[in-house]
Amino acid sequence: FYIDKISIENSRLDIHHFENSNKDFGLDLKQMTFSGFNVTVEDLRAYTDTVQMNINHLSLTDKSGFTLKDFSSGLHLSKQQLYFDDVDFTTARSKMAFRKIHFDVDSFKDFGQGGILSKVKMNIGCDKAELFLDELGYFAKVFENLDNKIELAGAFYGTIANLNARNLEIRYGENTLLKGKFDIIGLPDSKSTFLIFDTREFKTTTEEINSFK
Repeated sequence: FYIDKISIENSRLDIHHFENSNKDFGLDLKQMTFSGFNVTVEDLRAYTDTVQMNINHLSLTDKSGFTLKDFSSGLHLSKQQLYFDDVDFTTARSKMAFRKIHFDVDSFKDFGQGGILSKVKMNIGCDKAELFLDELGYFAKVFENLDNKIELAGAFYGTIANLNARNLEIRYGENTLLKGKFDIIGLPDSKSTFLIFDTREFKTTTEEINSFK
């Protein structure tokens, strides 16, 4: 079937899992309450096991304070694929553009807690991300209160437990630049994680190193 356009304006969305995660910081993926929920979906097509649509101007604010000001993307969803293409999104402070954010799975059960680390295969092409690290604090506490902006580009693939990056470029401040690639195995267990980083170019200053906090 085909739907030309769906619009939702200034609504509230609650997503609650029957298990309480007891998370005491940031965005709790099992207990989410979104206010100011707005989205426009266009060209929604469904056939056999596949759904495709264009998502425009998705915005919301979670009870944690995390704010998505604008998100737009093409979406392709099937039994083994969750593909976002031509992705642009803006949060309260950050702005990012991706050629693609693709997830391949054997089944969507792989997104469950037991499989998301090792079974969900990612293929991400980042054109440019201007990211304030303190916003990552909604997802990982280690980034809380890090009031630093980095610029990031590159290609990322693999699983969280076996993640690879190529054509990586990270910029910070006026003088800090890192180019290279990495392979990281063992996440999220930091004690058994193994990192191989191949640096092609690196430059910085003492002042910018000291300002990173």
